Order: sequence, then structure tokens, then C-alpha cells
Amino acid sequence: MKIRTAIATSVVASVLTVGALSGCSASDTPDASETETVLIDQVSLDVATTTPDDAAFDQAMTYLEARLSTVDAVWWDEQLSEALPNVKFSVDGASARPAYAAAVEGTVVAVSEEASYRSSIDDDVFSIEELPFDSSKAQWRVMVLTLQVADDFGTAGELPERIEFGISISPDFDPEVIRRGFEGRHIFAILEERDDISAGDVQYSIGRAQTLIGSIDADGTFSFPALGEAESQYLDGLTTLDAVRDAAAEAPTIVELTALGTRPGG
Repeated sequence: MKIRTAIATSVVASVLTVGALSGCSASDTPDASETETVLIDQVSLDVATTTPDDAAFDQAMTYLEARLSTVDAVWWDEQLSEALPNVKFSVDGASARPAYAAAVEGTVVAVSEEASYRSSIDDDVFSIEELPFDSSKAQWRVMVLTLQVADDFGTAGELPERIEFGISISPDFDPEVIRRGFEGRHIFAILEERDDISAGDVQYSIGRAQTLIGSIDADGTFSFPALGEAESQYLDGLTTLDAVRDAAAEAPTIVELTALGTRPGG
């Protein structure tokens, strides 16, 4: 696990210590073996000082919560602690793997439009067509969030300093709400490998039907408001970055699941 220090590549001579966003004090300063210096561009600095729109963020969370009620799925993780990289799941005796691709803390440095999509079934063949973002034929659209990663909580292979993940929205939802609510925001999220329906061509989407994402307060606390009434049970008290780091540092665990993705005897 590394805390990254970001240095601008143009115009400025200042240094951003991304780890400081999570509430590290001077006494917590990591030694050289625990730090990594990465270069970022001026755009990252400009967005990092942007004040995100809290009302727009709340609107986005309400929207994602409403979409969750339309999803019928079985998730391996019952709590946030099981969504971290040190917990793996074995389905019907198969090789164990984490429930998600990554756990990340960082700042959203860009929000852009990717494309829109529509699906169809022709001769029993399911296909997805990519369309211009503002196409009137769209069934869903994808916004792309670029994240400057501050901590990956031990994600296998270690994430690059900058990653992209998608948020899919319906054609009638204002994409500017996503831009205003997320641009410049310090977030914690659980990400999964993207699929063509939920996130277009970007590498990642947000876990558990786009609900495992939250804004980080100045004291390092966060919440997952899009989970709605299930939030408290899912977080189970794991509501600070320090608590997540401690949980991610615990000994690896393997959870056995049946072929249906349920727990034996459950």
C-alpha cells in the first residue's frame, strides 16, 4: 500500500501530497519505502481545487439508489470488509478471487462524456450498438470519471496513479449533474471490471450496481448513500479511511460459496 505524492508537470512548483487528503498528520508521514512520486498535469491541479457541487452529488446518489431497486442480482460480499482485496471467494471449490477489481481512494480530476448505447436481440443474438452520446436512440449513456488514485488498499498488481471508471445513466438524466457532483471530489469507491452494459468501453464500473461510492469528508469519514436503507448493515461500522486500511491489512480470508453464489447452509 502506497501513499502517492503528486508533482505538477507544468507552470507550478508546488507539491500535492495526495495522502494528506485522507487526514495524515505530520507524525504519520510515511518513510521513503512507503511513498511514491508521480507526475500530474496542470489540469489535475486545477480540478483538485474545484469545489464540487454537493447538491448535484446528492442528486446523483438519489438517482443511483433508485436504479438499485431495479437490479436483481446475487452479490458475494455481505459487508464492505468483504469487498476489500484481502478477502477472496471460492465458488464451488474453484480458485479463490476477490469480489471486486479494486478499492480506491482519490480525487476525480476529470468527468467526460463517452458514448451512448442501445441493445437489441436479432435471431436470438444479443448485441450492443455504440451511438453518439446525445443520440435520440440511446437506451443508456456513459459518463467517464478520471480518478487520481491516492490509495488502492492493497489491490492486486497495484493500480496506476490514474484510472477511469464509468457511470451509466438513462437518456433522461442530466449528465451535467454527474459532472458538477463529481468533478474535484475526494471519493472512496469499490470498482469492478466493466461490462458492456454498465460502463461502455472504460476499464471499470462501480460495484454493486453503481452504489459502492461515496464522498470523503475532511476527517476521513465516508458513506455509501446510494445503498439507501441497506447502507448501515453493509458498512457495519467501516466508515473511515483508517478503518478501511486496517481491515485491508488483516490476514487474507477465503469465503466458500455454492455454485449459485450463496453461502453453504445459507
